[in-house]
Amino acid sequence: IIRYSWIRDNTADYGGGLSTSYGNPYLDMVHIWGNVATVSGGAVRAYQGEPHLYRVNAIRNADLLGGVAVRLDGMVVDADITNCIIAFSTEGGAVGGGTTGMINHCIVYGNAGGDDLPAYAVDNLFVDPLFCDVYAYNPGVCEESQALHSENEWSAYIGYVGVDCYSPCQAPVEAVTWGRVKSLYR
Repeated sequence: IIRYSWIRDNTADYGGGLSTSYGNPYLDMVHIWGNVATVSGGAVRAYQGEPHLYRVNAIRNADLLGGVAVRLDGMVVDADITNCIIAFSTEGGAVGGGTTGMINHCIVYGNAGGDDLPAYAVDNLFVDPLFCDVYAYNPGVCEESQALHSENEWSAYIGYVGVDCYSPCQAPVEAVTWGRVKSLYR
């Protein structure tokens, strides 16, 4: 069980933030942010077992082989990914693999490899979670975010978030050098 924690800025072959084999990890209100997998699963890779992710933020993770942020390998059965935010993966998609389970009431958005989910995923939102500053590892969201219980149809908190900025909500800004800006206009 991992609860109320940050898993941030790690690199591994499998599961940049967390890798499990034959286990039943339970993550509750965890930020998995800015991790890199060189082989599979930018944020989490679960091999066999039954992973349970509840109100997890998997943000700005990368799977360098173009995989996904959350990878379910082998005979993963009954995976439970509920009320999570899986967004802004810098390389790779959202969730892949697994045979059965539940992915519901999640926000999936802006992943470099796409926002596709396995067939067993139902009742999810594909909208910007409106983080106040995703580049500064700030899990706070704008007061209009559908991650807040008052702004979605399920009356549930999605991800591990709280209000940290107010209307009008702005798109996050990434700090770059002047040279990077100039290179966009060549």
